[in-house]
Amino acid sequence: MISALIFTLILCTLVLVLVYRAVKFTPSEEEKVTPEAHKPDQKRVTESLSKMLQFKTVSSINRDEVDHKAFTGFKKYIKARYPKTVKASKISEHGASGILFKIKGKSSASPVVLMSHYDVVSADGEWHHPPFSGKVVKGRIWGRGALDNKHTLCGIMEACEYLLGNKHEFQNDLYLAFSGDEEIIGGSAEAIADHLAKQKVKPAIVIDEGGAVVENIFPGITLLPAFDTHS
Repeated sequence: MISALIFTLILCTLVLVLVYRAVKFTPSEEEKVTPEAHKPDQKRVTESLSKMLQFKTVSSINRDEVDHKAFTGFKKYIKARYPKTVKASKISEHGASGILFKIKGKSSASPVVLMSHYDVVSADGEWHHPPFSGKVVKGRIWGRGALDNKHTLCGIMEACEYLLGNKHEFQNDLYLAFSGDEEIIGGSAEAIADHLAKQKVKPAIVIDEGGAVVENIFPGITLLPAFDTHS
């Protein structure tokens, strides 16, 4: 009986202590970081993506159906378009179409990997504008790959070029990993991953292709207004 009473008192005391600590708990203030204001060169970015869309980088399991010159031309283009990024990088190619840029940072402890793919699926069906024209109409860029996924690659390269052009030093090593056979589940991304593993690179974060912002994708469900997107 006494033991049960002692146990009950101890339990009640613990509960009271936990409740008291919960009530009195005040989370520490997080460091407030104000992002630097960057104004992208919209004309340049538009021109870059428009040109990227003009390369007919349609991937296919049947290698005879692939326009290999388009893939080679695309890689040559991004190297020529982003000279500061190329100069700051160690560039290597992997698999059938993978290309990897390594930009040395102040530290190698927490490397960052930014990924994208530059191959596209075939442009079947009817188009308002030729799918490989990269035509700009009323502020919209038309072309196969505009949404999946050359816009991401363009954004990554433009951001790096801008930062390096403004003497920015990356805190951590930065890897830009691009493949040209994602749509056919090719091996280029895997080859890049194997290369990084052999180099004992353990990324702190890997950012790859995300979803699109669209309207009314689910029939019968009203969603909040979003951006009207075109591929």
